[in-house]
Amino acid sequence: MSWCVSANQPGLVFTNKGLASDSVPQIYQYRMADENTLVMSVGKYEETIRLEGTKRRLREQRYDRRLIRRVWENKVEALVS
Repeated sequence: MSWCVSANQPGLVFTNKGLASDSVPQIYQYRMADENTLVMSVGKYEETIRLEGTKRRLREQRYDRRLIRRVWENKVEALVS
């Protein structure tokens, strides 16, 4: 999913598609819960991304406040030869 924000529309994230691969673009509301935590939501769906240092983040997805997915993501450095 690709997304962008606009200075003219504060608090909104514009995406090229929704959660399902065949869905139409969606507009998410977003807020910074603190300096390391981004919360994006649309309807009953909410995604939280928390930075845990420069190379690790926690991503949680919830639907109707119920946790449906939690994954730790590690940044992988690209090797240039």
